[in-house]
Amino acid sequence: MDEFNNNQNYTTNATQQPTNGAQQPYNPQVQYTQQPVAYDPSNKAVLSLVFGLISTVLSALMFTDFSIPFSPLIAIVLGILAIVFGKTGRKSSKKSMGTAGMALGIVGLALWVIAIIYTVVIVAAFVSMFS
Repeated sequence: MDEFNNNQNYTTNATQQPTNGAQQPYNPQVQYTQQPVAYDPSNKAVLSLVFGLISTVLSALMFTDFSIPFSPLIAIVLGILAIVFGKTGRKSSKKSMGTAGMALGIVGLALWVIAIIYTVVIVAAFVSMFS
């Protein structure tokens, strides 16, 4: 029985008595520190993705009967902006968005070039048919 009574003098850090005699509360919560997330205030990668999507859609619409005024011009400008913002956005924390925006900008410009070549061929064929 003496073995069990000897444990009364044993104290741990969680239950040590302060000098004034009051018992310290046990605090089981462990606080973890978290590294701050890199913040990109300019959001160029997101802009690149949005501009690339719009450029691709507007360039693809040139192959259909649905036309929007100035859509070829808007597609060119947004495609170039998507490539530029994608290149600078790849240096931020949203690297994959910048890459995707850059790729969509290139696809938008390529579709625009194909649509222009297609239009020139159709017009040339039409003119040669009636001349």
